[in-house]
Amino acid sequence: MNGMKRIVFLLILVSGAGSLTAQRLTFAVFGDNRGDNPPEQPPVFSQMLKEMNLFMPAFGFNTGDMILGYTSDSALIEREWDVYDSVTSVFKSHIFHVPGNHDIWDSVSYRIYKRRFGPTYFAFDTLGSLFIVLNSDEPGYRETISPPQLKWFKKLLTRSRGKYDHIFVFIHRPLFWETATAKWWMDEIHPILVKAGVDAVFAGHWHVYEADRVDGIWYIVSGGAGAHIGRYPEAGYFYHYLIVTVDGDSFSWAVIKPGSVHPPDVVTYQQAHDHWFARSFMVSNPWVFRDRDSGRFCMKVRNLLKGEREFHFRWDENGWEISPETVSVSLPSDSQTSLCFNYIRGRKRPVLTYSLNFYDTMTTTIYKNMDFAWEKVVFRRPAMSTISVNADWCRNIHGHNDFSGKIGIQWGNNGIHFVADILDDSNYVLRDSMKRTLGDAMVIAFDTDDPFDRYDSSGIYTSFIFVPDPDSPLVERRYAIPSDGLWPVDSVRFSVTRTDTSTIYDIFLPWQTFSTARVDSIFTRILLFENDGKRRKCVIKLNRGYGMLKFAPGKY
Repeated sequence: MNGMKRIVFLLILVSGAGSLTAQRLTFAVFGDNRGDNPPEQPPVFSQMLKEMNLFMPAFGFNTGDMILGYTSDSALIEREWDVYDSVTSVFKSHIFHVPGNHDIWDSVSYRIYKRRFGPTYFAFDTLGSLFIVLNSDEPGYRETISPPQLKWFKKLLTRSRGKYDHIFVFIHRPLFWETATAKWWMDEIHPILVKAGVDAVFAGHWHVYEADRVDGIWYIVSGGAGAHIGRYPEAGYFYHYLIVTVDGDSFSWAVIKPGSVHPPDVVTYQQAHDHWFARSFMVSNPWVFRDRDSGRFCMKVRNLLKGEREFHFRWDENGWEISPETVSVSLPSDSQTSLCFNYIRGRKRPVLTYSLNFYDTMTTTIYKNMDFAWEKVVFRRPAMSTISVNADWCRNIHGHNDFSGKIGIQWGNNGIHFVADILDDSNYVLRDSMKRTLGDAMVIAFDTDDPFDRYDSSGIYTSFIFVPDPDSPLVERRYAIPSDGLWPVDSVRFSVTRTDTSTIYDIFLPWQTFSTARVDSIFTRILLFENDGKRRKCVIKLNRGYGMLKFAPGKY
């Protein structure tokens, strides 16, 4: 019996069960099993499916990102799904699928998904419980719920009020915690869920396990079924699946790593959030100028958690000489200090390891690699019309054998000028806002603060995406902080010249933002993306971290 027939049969079988009292029921939840080498699936996913069978679940839910996707090769998409079907065939019960952004990303992938799995949002009931599957990636409505789907969802919850002992909702993206949608969810969706008596909302997308309860509703992220995982298990980064048990009026679940079982509070949302703060903002990234063989660098250390914390730092020097090699510091809550080190460069990149008393009974260890910045003095008041890729500030760039070239930068009284001559035997662009950097594109980011200190955001940060469509060059600005007065897109001049073997970007960015900021140096990061028409093949970062452009003499 194929997958579609099994779905239809089950929906018909349980369609009249709304008035039943909840009986004992076990089901599995897992997600984000996609691999990185299509059409392969990660071996750990197969192991999990076999383990789940030991619990004899009635069915399972895959919370999405089941394949790598993001390709225009429809034959490859079909092969990815064929491999997925083959791997999941070892699971002895039915799997209900929640579409993710790696499963549906354009109209072609949407049609393939619907042909294989049926509707992208639906509901069914069984044994006194109602199960609702939503789609957070409908074409034209990515990272949200489309108006027709939302109308259906609200009507279903209103009609189901008081009919079921348990209601469970499944969605790929954790819209309830994502920065762009959390307020909308809590203001508009959450009150409806509370009123309807929803027990839990399961999501994926983040490759972690996290759980938190709000007004009686459990919000649970389970995205650890095989895709790449971060290095901090104490923040929820570990491979896992969930076994959920409904028993009369109650329900519970176990968090199971392959080969082990954990309680639901193994990682709370607050714990994961605090760890993210600890590794992202409490210690600035160490960095030195790439052109210097020795010197001194400093890092800021902050305690952004409640209560006093002890930090212990140690360098894995990898051939460098760094002194002091170890240092400890104790900081009260909401305080900070600076640590400075002397160095003599070696060949490999040194690694900083620091630990702190994260929770009362837990110590966490966090790692940071040394970053580098380029220090270059750019043109002294050149004639802006004379820039070429053989300019004084010019670097060769190298990707694979059909993607390389040169880029030049200069500045004058009116702005900053970039020219890039990129050897590329094909020009494949994507104009869709969610996929622009999956095709040929160039990204330039600017930061007037120290970009290695993510907590310090008092200056100006912005980035631009340039899509080299020769017929209609496209510019998009993203991540503008502050949002007012930063280089309107219509003031940016961008032209593209395409030959049989190369693409030439010619970009002029006006100067007014930084004249207001009165800065004499700006950190910039430049990335180039290349797609051969089938998949993204190469990403070139001109500098690991950021390069520093120094504008001399004077401030502009």
